[in-house]
Amino acid sequence: MKDPSYAIRDAYYLLLNGNLTHKGNPVPVYDASAARYAIAPYVILGEQTMVQRENKCDFNSECSIILIVVTAFPAGDPGNKKYADDIANQVTSIIMQAPKTNNIDLSPDFICQNTRLDGSNSSTSQDETYKYVEKAIRFTHIIKEL
Repeated sequence: MKDPSYAIRDAYYLLLNGNLTHKGNPVPVYDASAARYAIAPYVILGEQTMVQRENKCDFNSECSIILIVVTAFPAGDPGNKKYADDIANQVTSIIMQAPKTNNIDLSPDFICQNTRLDGSNSSTSQDETYKYVEKAIRFTHIIKEL
């Protein structure tokens, strides 16, 4: 049995990078962590989990990935969640395109049989320079090894 984690991250990167915008500007996508001096907004391909769901005929797994949308405001600005929500909506629209076509391309080693949005949550933090508003989105896929 192969681990589809990289195939999933690669598919997400190819789908999202260059296709997300904020105020007409591109929103970059990073794998695992952003560049040291990355300027928000950006999206991070975050934590992943995999649970094997083997049957007698196939090697199947249930794989989740969390995407983190990061936005920032000057420290004195009250900020808001709208920008993170707007970018998260773009992500969801791309990943969950239309009924029955919402499966990411994982060829040649895997096929995605099902995609679902498992939920999202928001958080805020602040340092001396910026207030950060983040939105984490979890997607889960049923993956079949070919």
